Amino acid sequence: MKRFLSIIFYIFIPAFLFADNVEFTASAPPRVGVNQNFHLQYTVNKQGNLRMGEMSDFRIIGGPSTGSSTSVNIINNNVTRTTTFTYTYTVQATKTGSLVIPPATIDIGGNTYRSNQINIEVVDQPVSTGGQTGQRRHDPWSSGRQQQTQTSPPEISQEDLFVKIHVDKSTLYRGEHLTATIKLYTKVDIIGFEDFTTPAFNGFWTEDIEMPGRVNLQREIVDGQAYNAAVIKKYILFPRHSGRISIEPCELKCQIRQVIRGGRSMIDQFFGQQQTVTKTIKSPEIFITVNDLPRNHGPHFKGAVGNYRLSTKVSRDTLIVNEAVSIEVKISGNGNLRMIEHPELVFPEEFEVYDPQVTNNFSAQTTGVSGSKTWDFTVIPRYPGVYDLGQITFEFFDTNTKQFKTVLSDRIKIAVRKDEHDDDFGKTVFNYNQRSIDYISDGDIRFIRIGNLNLNAVKAPVIGSWKFRFMYIGSLLIFMSFVITRRQKIKERANVALVKNKRANKVSRKRMKLAKNFMQKDNKAEFYREVINALWGYLSDKLGIEIAELKRDKVIEQLKTKNTEDLIIDKLLNVIDKCEYAHFSPSSEETKMETIYAEAIDIIKNLEQKLNK
Repeated sequence: MKRFLSIIFYIFIPAFLFADNVEFTASAPPRVGVNQNFHLQYTVNKQGNLRMGEMSDFRIIGGPSTGSSTSVNIINNNVTRTTTFTYTYTVQATKTGSLVIPPATIDIGGNTYRSNQINIEVVDQPVSTGGQTGQRRHDPWSSGRQQQTQTSPPEISQEDLFVKIHVDKSTLYRGEHLTATIKLYTKVDIIGFEDFTTPAFNGFWTEDIEMPGRVNLQREIVDGQAYNAAVIKKYILFPRHSGRISIEPCELKCQIRQVIRGGRSMIDQFFGQQQTVTKTIKSPEIFITVNDLPRNHGPHFKGAVGNYRLSTKVSRDTLIVNEAVSIEVKISGNGNLRMIEHPELVFPEEFEVYDPQVTNNFSAQTTGVSGSKTWDFTVIPRYPGVYDLGQITFEFFDTNTKQFKTVLSDRIKIAVRKDEHDDDFGKTVFNYNQRSIDYISDGDIRFIRIGNLNLNAVKAPVIGSWKFRFMYIGSLLIFMSFVITRRQKIKERANVALVKNKRANKVSRKRMKLAKNFMQKDNKAEFYREVINALWGYLSDKLGIEIAELKRDKVIEQLKTKNTEDLIIDKLLNVIDKCEYAHFSPSSEETKMETIYAEAIDIIKNLEQKLNK
């Protein structure tokens, strides 16, 4: 007891002396199993800002867990206090082999220090690390004392940690919603979880309920026992069919921090050591009973379940023929909004109708999916008059009263004028009831014509005549000639050298045209450069010589083999020399650009005549 009080006393003695040298070391077990938790510990004798290296072959499960230890020496009334700071991470290796943990860095007093590198052998099976995996803290009073046996942590049972799916309804109608909440219950210290596998929810339409980014623990009593409970995820579910539907289990891995009693020193025995373990938990499967909807619904029911309101809106009630009008149909409320089809809306034949634009404006909450769904119809009347389109009928199953309900919209009336000066459009009124809309215009019935009809005799069919044979044979010949020409073109294009040879004159003329533009703008540098490119490019394409191998000697040799006169070759080289000299020595005596241009055009023309023979 006296020794323990001495330890507490010396811990709180103010520091008089610090070591000037910074010692920064890293430690870990030399051999671990793949996916086995182990401690990576960094020890430094001064506090600073630690940054780990690139851990591409490792997964950090938890940390850093920071701590410090102090040793005090009193020699000749001089007090020396040494403080050691530790940063402990819980780590897993992701693959087997000889892996390397790179050095970490720490900033202390404006200077950066690096730790040592750690080599770890990772094997397939877990390896016993002998309790604490990191470097043990130095305890000056534990020397010469027999080390005590470390006590194993208690096993985590299903009563200590479990996950469960709660539903607010176990029996409901098809199309009615229920809320599913995934909840975690724990009596142990959880520092995180991973590999969360949600249920597949087969047989349901699902809507996610937005959750806060941070999971909050709340105290909750379950079967007379106190737990820390946290809501992980919430869903809104809509059954797609009737019968008994199961909700599959969810699964997640929890990272749990445990305190191990018993250690090698009195401090370890008093405060305990910590380790992180992984436990996989799985929720039980639950079943939902889904009943069919009653069959006493009306003709307008299309599967809407919930509590809804219906409204309509017409962009304008008076317009001119061939002008567009927008008719908006909006259903708002709470229920299976995403699965609702637009109410039956029938237009007369005099209206050109486009597909509606659908706008969804709803969100999932714990009370269900609430908001609105809007259909915007664009129609164009093609005939004048006053059109009373009647009312729209919408039928749904009310989940509150468990009965079918029918709601009606306001009457839809549209007045269509022939033109802006038409004042008699109101005399023709068309009334509709949204069931049998029809209209017969003046052009639908024609009077029977009597007298001489001036009918022509039916001519002989074209098939089998000489004209048909001529057209058939002619078409066949045209097609065959097209195929032959096409195949020849493809063959020619496959010969790259031949294609370049044929297009050489065309490409050079384009370049000379560009050079002429530079000449007109008095841009001498670009003019000479473009003339050089035109001449060398023409020779490369026409003679089949690659640009990288294009040299004077080779060009002269190729031209002479094609019986080109020496006069033309001399003119060619003379023009190239002038352009290069003017381009690379702009301060020299200049030759008129018009003369260079004319000579280059004349050379290309002469070469084209000689080389195409």
